[in-house]
Amino acid sequence: MRLPLGSTIVAASSTGCNALSYLTAQPAQVYAVDCDNARLALLKLKLAGARSLSTYEQFWQFFGEGSSAANEQLYVERLRPLLDPQARCYWDRMTMFERPRYAYFADGLYRHGLLGRAIGFALLVARLARIDAKVLLSGTTGSPEWTEALAC
Repeated sequence: MRLPLGSTIVAASSTGCNALSYLTAQPAQVYAVDCDNARLALLKLKLAGARSLSTYEQFWQFFGEGSSAANEQLYVERLRPLLDPQARCYWDRMTMFERPRYAYFADGLYRHGLLGRAIGFALLVARLARIDAKVLLSGTTGSPEWTEALAC
């Protein structure tokens, strides 16, 4: 989008990526709205990460990979102090497994959301049906005819 400098933007928060990308247009303000507190908490966490993680590698480790043992400590020491009370409460809240939500950062943040669980369920169904999920994810069946058809 070609937005005039100093624009005011209202966007769906979602997981924050679009709202954050609007900052490159140098708006005066970006308002991210969402009905889901989890999405707002994730956006606030990404903002804290952009402010406190000193390298792209750290940011990628935390948000891209989302499954490093060092992420819990990064959250506690560097991101948590930058969160507002509402976002801090969201990430510090205990799960039904008696561990704080921020523990997700060490064992696969993206496996814990609704989409991550749906993908995990689909992979389980594929495994039970003896379907090779790698074939599904690669977009090919391994047969030359199918590969040629995809190339067209």
